[in-house]
Amino acid sequence: MRMAQHRRNDVVTRFLAFGTLLLLLPGRTGAQPMNAFQLRPGLVVDPTRGQIYVSSPDGGIDAVNQSKGERVWNTKAADRPLGLSGNRLISQAESHGAVNEMLIVAITPEDGKPEVSRTVAMPPGVRPSVAPSPRGEFVAVAQPQPAAGQAVISWSYSERIRQGIPPGTAEAIRGEEGPAGGAPGVAPGPATPAPRTTSGTFRLDLASGAVAPVPAPPMTPTAMMAPQAATVPEAERIPGVPEVQNRFLSADGRHVLVSTPTGNDTDWERYTLTVYERGTGKRLGEFKSHVSTVPFFVTDSRVVFETGPYTRQSVEEPPKIRAVDLTSGKEVWSKEVRDPEYRGPFPP
Repeated sequence: MRMAQHRRNDVVTRFLAFGTLLLLLPGRTGAQPMNAFQLRPGLVVDPTRGQIYVSSPDGGIDAVNQSKGERVWNTKAADRPLGLSGNRLISQAESHGAVNEMLIVAITPEDGKPEVSRTVAMPPGVRPSVAPSPRGEFVAVAQPQPAAGQAVISWSYSERIRQGIPPGTAEAIRGEEGPAGGAPGVAPGPATPAPRTTSGTFRLDLASGAVAPVPAPPMTPTAMMAPQAATVPEAERIPGVPEVQNRFLSADGRHVLVSTPTGNDTDWERYTLTVYERGTGKRLGEFKSHVSTVPFFVTDSRVVFETGPYTRQSVEEPPKIRAVDLTSGKEVWSKEVRDPEYRGPFPP
């Protein structure tokens, strides 16, 4: 359980960092208020309409009211929200054509109606699958664009290298017999090669379907989600906020979360997470958590965050977004979302 929790902590931290990366995209600076942002890839927050767009566990995309956690609408026209661009919710649907085609669907955020869909060819070897896959990891984000009818989408694909050892080779024989003084099957083999990564950015005209590449530095899922990107810069001093290392930015960059271990290893909610305003250092409140940090944002007097799947007392809990009242620390609502990670077996 502890190993699984540490793994989840790492994943959550990388998701946090992805949201921080969006603050650094062209046209964004620091902690200035933003229109829409991502809590993590595939989970888009729309403060203007008070909605959160998520991949539904029942299929399609749900728009969730961020005050009550109620579903506003559902569409089966797409599967993963990528971001708001040109006053449309740019989304990705699973393509049923060629394996390297990415299907983009533009949705009206008020009612969930699909307006246009376009297929964009990816480079050979790139599989832009919406569903988590053992073959590789595909991440995409729609950058905010003020012009209607325009969408700019950045993507990255890391292919998982399949590396088996042919039977009868020296490596396989050593693995079957085991190294000297060791157990069978634990012989050191060749180093696992780094995954092949491809990335790109393109502009899509939603009316004509024209696609044009946009020059951009290479990106990888790992680079986009570096843990350091989610932390408060060391040089930044925020009045009222403790000067500790475990300070994390909210997904929109406007608040700071300080994580403090307040329990022992036998306590389930062993961390206290305290939320402050980034500019003023005003303390807004705190809540208990079983993980050391969560991707989050603040709306009114509530903190909204995501928790990943976990098992407690033989009860499996699915991924959820939750809202907690910062004045009382009590949960106000929760909503199940589709698990973004592949958790099945991997090819040899």
